[in-house]
Amino acid sequence: ILDNVIEGNLGNGLNFRTDDYPWLTSYIEIACNTIVNNGGHGVWHYRFGGGDLSSPGLNTLMGNGTVSGFDFFNGHPDSVSAQNNWWGTDDPGVIDGNESRGLYLYITAYPSATSYVQVACNTIVNNGWHGVQQGRDSAAPPSDYGGGDLSSLGLNTFMGNGTVSGYDFYNLDTDSVSAQNNWWGTTNMTTIDDNIWDYYDDSSLGVVGYSGFLSAAPTVTATASLVDALEIDLSPPGPSYGDTIRYTATLEGTGDCGCASALFTVPIPSNGTFIPDSLIASRGILINESVSTGHPELIVGLGALEASETVTITWDVMAGGGCSMTSQATLSCYQLGELLTDDPDVGGGADPTTIVLDHLFCDGFETGDTDIWSSSAP
Repeated sequence: ILDNVIEGNLGNGLNFRTDDYPWLTSYIEIACNTIVNNGGHGVWHYRFGGGDLSSPGLNTLMGNGTVSGFDFFNGHPDSVSAQNNWWGTDDPGVIDGNESRGLYLYITAYPSATSYVQVACNTIVNNGWHGVQQGRDSAAPPSDYGGGDLSSLGLNTFMGNGTVSGYDFYNLDTDSVSAQNNWWGTTNMTTIDDNIWDYYDDSSLGVVGYSGFLSAAPTVTATASLVDALEIDLSPPGPSYGDTIRYTATLEGTGDCGCASALFTVPIPSNGTFIPDSLIASRGILINESVSTGHPELIVGLGALEASETVTITWDVMAGGGCSMTSQATLSCYQLGELLTDDPDVGGGADPTTIVLDHLFCDGFETGDTDIWSSSAP
């Protein structure tokens, strides 16, 4: 199913029921579709992007459920691959400000399985109903929110939910739930208990075990450095007009959790020209190349910059006129705001990265052997 627009239906946009054939893998590859603004679910059922049919994804799923529903509703007990799609937001890991529930998990059992979902390093705050609702299934173990059988790190933030009516965590499962090593916005156990619905509110339900809770929010920190180097040297020797300068940015997640909604923005110097197709990222997608200012601004979408992850991004610029060329990029993400790149070869922090160009007419004074003109006589 390729290159369709499915928009404005009163019910579901795309509805699937597939029966099993034991010799087949996935049955349907769904790519490059726009599925928006339908009254029910945008998609009901199956496989999108990155699955065993190697679908590229590239679907747009947003604005559905205008009457009642979700952008994607999986009614199948198998996992669904839905990678490399656009969901109308670049805030993965942040569940904030919904009128209803923040995260609702209901999972049907396979007898041999343990938990199915590991929930870690999410910010689930300020939702109108429950921050998390763990659904009921007597045969299926609940998800692991920290310290459970999937060894989840926890490190979630649950706070400020129930702004209309609800709890930070609402457990409808008869099994106990492990939710250790999380931040609940307070260290007062009475306050935490008041914001959890579980066995102590209804004895038919399981306990939400939140022991070992954090005394502060998980840290989210990152570093961003930017260096330059002469990649292609034309005459005269040394960086000069027409040469290719290669920039290398190194982005590192250094906190407890990754930084959600991470974007890397590169303004090209006004006296340089971006060389098309030169950007290479160890991870991420070039999502924008703006020329509104006469020089491109490159934006690389990273999803989340994970804790302890290093991402390297390189791109090439052809040097124009002038005595130097300066560049400084920006890493932005939900928890940190904006972080300017730093040239590690310059003392201090958040220093721009500058390369001196060999030019015959820099302020009118010749330096002699190097053919660089400077503002002071030799």
